Formats: sequence, C-alpha cells, structure tokens
Amino acid sequence: MNIRFNYRKNRTLGIILTFFVVFSGRAFAEDIAISMTESQCTVSMSSADNGCDAGQCAGDSACVCAAKGDFITWILPGNDKFKLKFSGDSPLKDNCGKNYKASKQKCKIKEDVSPGQEYTYLVKLKKCANGTDPRVVIKGGRS
Repeated sequence: MNIRFNYRKNRTLGIILTFFVVFSGRAFAEDIAISMTESQCTVSMSSADNGCDAGQCAGDSACVCAAKGDFITWILPGNDKFKLKFSGDSPLKDNCGKNYKASKQKCKIKEDVSPGQEYTYLVKLKKCANGTDPRVVIKGGRS
C-alpha cells in the first residue's frame, strides 16, 4: 500500500482552517463571566472582559455587553442563593436567572434582541429582603 501525502493540498487546507478560526472568533468566544461579592446584602460585581467596545459602558464596572447567542455566567462564591430580577423584559433565554441558584448561573442571550437594546436588573439574594445593588446594564448587541 503506497500512501502519497500531498503537501500542497494539506497546506491549502491548513490555511483555510486557520482563516476560519481567526475570522470566526465569535464562534469560539469564551463566556462573559461576572464575579460577584456580597457584603451585608449589597452585591458588587466585576468582569475581566465585559465584552464591550470602547465607551459602551461609560466606566460602569457592572455593565456587560453581549450579542445574540452569547453566554453570560454570574458567579457568587459560597452558598448564598441569588436570582436576577429584570425591571422589564429579560434578554435571557428560557427565563434563565429567574429562580434562586447557588454559586453560579449561566444564561444565554435570546436571539430576538436587537443591537443597542439595554436591560436593567437587580441581583436579589435569598437571605435579603430587597433587591441588592448594583443596577446592571446588558446591551443586546455589540456595535
């Protein structure tokens, strides 16, 4: 059995695959992760990469920008249970975040959001009577 390796064909395939990976980064993008810390029923939030372009969140550390189909994961260390309470319609698929969860909640952005839409919500801890700070804005798409 004589197997011939065609370097030209395989090099072309390699270039095509590299091009696909480089220019389809959104297909392989990591989730946006929001780390939360709780102190006396107040939640503070931070994100290493909020997914925003320059100026979209105007320096608000609790703001994240996401597009259709993106995933956002909220992480609260410990055993505290939390839910996300939106002031209006939720951009999250299948009412994700609506019920109390412990430590982590991963949600997908709905497909029917439009770029430029903003959604505000509170993080509510089960052990606290009121919704907790801060107000957080999710933009429905990237510019």
